[in-house]
Amino acid sequence: MGFLEERAKRRAASGKRLTPEEVALLSQKPIDEVYPDPSPKPEALVYFIGSGDTGPVKIGVAAVPSERMASLQVAHFAPLALLATTTGGRAAERGYHQRFADARLHGCGSAWKRDPGSGVIGVEKGPLIPVV
Repeated sequence: MGFLEERAKRRAASGKRLTPEEVALLSQKPIDEVYPDPSPKPEALVYFIGSGDTGPVKIGVAAVPSERMASLQVAHFAPLALLATTTGGRAAERGYHQRFADARLHGCGSAWKRDPGSGVIGVEKGPLIPVV
């Protein structure tokens, strides 16, 4: 028996409240089985945030795309709009980045795409949920 197990047993025997880690150790179960997370994390959504009708479009992932847009707006020169969202998380985001790789704006990171002619703004014709 290790030091931590002995300490947890002594604390339990003395009636002291055990930490979640000690309970997990004594029950020999992973801590997430002993104390499941009461608030499941929201699913990450792929978002398309655009700058005007013909401006660049940012493809990214966020649990709350409107909050992400607000944080981007602080440093952006033009008003931004949430164009569309879809499910799929990071895997779907990677797919969209590959699909629009030719429209990538150099010097802006790989997430911003130019739109005129690239079809990024029209992407909501696929499985996306357009934001109205």
